[in-house]
Amino acid sequence: MADKQARFSHVRVLESNDARVVVHWRYAPVSVNYDLVYVDELTGWGDWWTNTIPSIPMAPACARFTYPPPVRM
Repeated sequence: MADKQARFSHVRVLESNDARVVVHWRYAPVSVNYDLVYVDELTGWGDWWTNTIPSIPMAPACARFTYPPPVRM
């Protein structure tokens, strides 16, 4: 990940209780110069990745990566 300063990253806690913690992490893939990559020519918007990470106490966390394909019209 080239975004060492987390300029294009957002994390929020979706659920937190004694049984588990669910974290939602959203970020844009950027170049080492902090330029958005995979920019749509029509809209000028870059791609964003979404990860939902459930964590259970005393167990390793595993991430579910979701990358929606771009919609072309």
